[in-house]
This record gives sequence, C-alpha cells and structure tokens, in this order.
Amino acid sequence: EYNKHLKEAIRNVKLKPGALKLLNHLKSHKIPMGLCTALNKKDFQFETEHFNDIGLFEIGKYFEVIVTAEDDADVCENKPSPIPYLVTINRFRNIPKPENVLVFEDSNEGIQSAVFAGTQCVMLQDVRQYENTSQLVVITLTSFNDFKPELFSLPKYE
Repeated sequence: EYNKHLKEAIRNVKLKPGALKLLNHLKSHKIPMGLCTALNKKDFQFETEHFNDIGLFEIGKYFEVIVTAEDDADVCENKPSPIPYLVTINRFRNIPKPENVLVFEDSNEGIQSAVFAGTQCVMLQDVRQYENTSQLVVITLTSFNDFKPELFSLPKYE
C-alpha cells in the first residue's frame, strides 16, 4: 500500500520550470551534459520512470553521462564529497576541466560536492533554506526559467 502511494506521488513529480527548455537549448548547441545523483540506480530509475515516454534519462538523448553515486563502483564516497562529480566529469568523451563544468544543484550536499570538485555551481533554490552553502555558489535561481546561459559563456536563448 505504501509503495503504491509512493509510486503515485512520484508519478506526479514534474520537472522544474524551464528545465526542458534548457536541456533542449543545450542539446541544440551540442553542449555535453551529464547527470550526477546521490541515488542508487534502482531508486533513480524508480523516481524517473514516469519520464520514460519522452526518453529524458536515456543515455545519449540529453545526457552523455549518468552517475548514480550510491552504487557506482568508482564512487567510494557520496555527496558532499567531490568524488561523485569528479567521476561524472571523467566519464565524458572529451573530459572537461572542472572549472569549465556548470552544475545545477538543489541540495546542500550536492552544492558542497560540486564546489569541492572545482566546478561552477548554480543553486536551484526550493522551499528549503541554504544559509551554509549559498555563499559557495555562483548564482542562486528559483527556477530554470531565470537562467541566462550567456552569463556562463553559453549560447544565448533565441
């Protein structure tokens, strides 16, 4: 019964406003993208299966790399350690320098992980407060709709 309610609640989860617009924009400009989650693969698939109809999390559709840090053999320590992001970065075909990687995060642990890995981090603020990590990020946004790619030397929205 609990799993039935949980599955129903997860099915109603929507992408953050502007997320698909940003993904499509970056994809159209051939900007490589990766996803790094603290979850294990089973939980990640469970939480994202309602997006299967649009293929959102199929490798190659948007994301070149997806790392599920909790059960990835190369990740010996989960977020807030930098290791999950360093593993993700090193799996790109053309490995970028960490300082050239832009990360969007919505958790304290994720922000710390991204910053400690040497990346530029954008905080996506939700209802929680992040007093401890807000000074670590480049910018704080309430939605992907507020993101201006040109501020990070990315192609401007048309």
